[in-house]
Amino acid sequence: MAYRDEAAALPGATLYFDQGDPARGMPLDAVLADPGEARHLYVCGPRGLIAGVLERAEALGWPAERLHYESFKGAVALANDRPIRLVLRGSGRTLDVKADQSILDALIAAGLDPLYDCRRGECGMCMTPVLEGLPDHRDHALSAAERADGKVICTCVSRALTPELVLDL
Repeated sequence: MAYRDEAAALPGATLYFDQGDPARGMPLDAVLADPGEARHLYVCGPRGLIAGVLERAEALGWPAERLHYESFKGAVALANDRPIRLVLRGSGRTLDVKADQSILDALIAAGLDPLYDCRRGECGMCMTPVLEGLPDHRDHALSAAERADGKVICTCVSRALTPELVLDL
């Protein structure tokens, strides 16, 4: 962990490591049992670890705005991800986004040339207007108000909570 000393120095921070041996296990339910009023959870590591921790935290009642992660390779696929039908209103095209595929990757695979940069949901470059459907925001670029409004989505990491998402593309 590159910033281990800095993270450990934060007031109230507790770090958990398995040293690469999953058998050592982390007491995940004990760590996540009480989201409290002001606790934040930060997780980094392999995609499977991140997804597992986030899914468990959600199941234990952690609010999404207090869950933070960093994925060096882009979107974190979650176990409950389903395929999405993507309707592109401006171009009249319809695409199927696989459960393990980002919206951005589906757009590129279809021969489109969307704007993007970081592929981690940090910069907002891929922010696209949503015309219909409910986004599943997994980015770090949008504000809480933009997320609640549901009128934009960062296509590089976010998905849809509805089977179909209509974008202004």
